Amino acid sequence: MARLVIKSFKDKKGGGVYYSDRLDVYKGDREEELFAKGYLADELKDLSVSDLKNILDKKGIEYKRSDKKQRLIELAEE
Repeated sequence: MARLVIKSFKDKKGGGVYYSDRLDVYKGDREEELFAKGYLADELKDLSVSDLKNILDKKGIEYKRSDKKQRLIELAEE
């Protein structure tokens, strides 16, 4: 199973760099470990509103303070 990167990190074993602002997908040996530590999520809907806003900020996408979670997800997926 592949999971979304929600916190940027460098994979010490695989050597790759994964970025949350690009919504990278991680598929590797450390998936369960990184998921448990909060670096990965199954889907955008699993993220908090705060995490979604963080992703949008990093991507430079504007949103309204009053936007609901579903709208933030739509913006992140564009």
